[in-house]
Amino acid sequence: MLQLLVHRIARGLSMGTSAVAVFLAAAQLFAASASADPSTSIDIDGIVPTEKGFVVTGKVTCKGPVSGGGESHSYRVYAVADIKDSKVARFPKLAEYLVIRPPAGAETDVGPGSGLGNLMTIEERDGIDCTSLRTGPQPGTDKFELIIPIKHGGKMVRIRAYLNYQYNNVGTPWPMIKFYHDIGYEGVLPSDQPMNEGKNWDLNSDLRYGIHQITQYIRKRAKDIRATDKNMSDLLNLYAERISNAKISYKSKPLFGKNGQMANYWCGTITLFNGIYQYNDVFGPTNKLYSIKAGKYNLSIMASLLIHEVAHSYGANEWQAHRLQQLTFDALGVDKNNPVRDPVKKYFKAYPSWWSLGSQYLYWLRM
Repeated sequence: MLQLLVHRIARGLSMGTSAVAVFLAAAQLFAASASADPSTSIDIDGIVPTEKGFVVTGKVTCKGPVSGGGESHSYRVYAVADIKDSKVARFPKLAEYLVIRPPAGAETDVGPGSGLGNLMTIEERDGIDCTSLRTGPQPGTDKFELIIPIKHGGKMVRIRAYLNYQYNNVGTPWPMIKFYHDIGYEGVLPSDQPMNEGKNWDLNSDLRYGIHQITQYIRKRAKDIRATDKNMSDLLNLYAERISNAKISYKSKPLFGKNGQMANYWCGTITLFNGIYQYNDVFGPTNKLYSIKAGKYNLSIMASLLIHEVAHSYGANEWQAHRLQQLTFDALGVDKNNPVRDPVKKYFKAYPSWWSLGSQYLYWLRM
């Protein structure tokens, strides 16, 4: 704002207006337009791993004074991803202004910085061992999609809005250029990306990433128990792979009941239902910002249910699928008091052996 007023004062003096009048007018302008300072903001909807890379979606917004009365205000806003490529990397420093005529010997023309003329050094401006990606410029509020190549998985990323603001006034020799920023996310991109899984998943991005979290959880549990129970570890890895290759789709309501989570009606496609959204840290939109991860409690529930349904895809009957659940509860880290155990207990109380009458298809009438 101070620089903008300086431009207005220079214009008034160049037109022969008295200095007192100009400065009084400038004071009034400062009071009236302090709230109209340019600004920018970013709202990130998601950071979703896909085969083409991490897809970052959201909205960038900028606002400020409007042109008129011999004054010109222009705005170009971008979504930017700064990525650290090594452990010693440093993010670029966020510049606040550009100097049209930097002093001789200055490394850059932006500041503030530690270099000559209070300007940035090249390392401050560009960062150290960093990659910066950005969208094309937009004049105002705009939805964006920014793709970060999958090779950057496991690296620290900073996602921000960057506003290039330019003010020009009739009678001034050069424009004023300032920069504004808003950081929307800073964290580590996952390195365990679903590049080779989910080819048969007919799901939206939230559900795909939720299932991916489940397969990774199962694989982690398999790794954790491998030293003490290799056979169970192999079984969990097998089912993580089967889930990765399974046919999975979504339908709002189940064929029976109102709040089911999933089913495998035809020994083929697994269908997810609206009941899964009660596990919102697994399947809700928050899971796409990697600072928020699904908890073990809900992941263990969904892993157990998915293993049950996938077993049907490979020919298991109801008794065998329930038995598989029962055998893997502890390995999956399902708490002793977790309610997902209750239907299995009731099932085996009603049908202690696989040849018990009704154990295959009619059990749900009694559950």
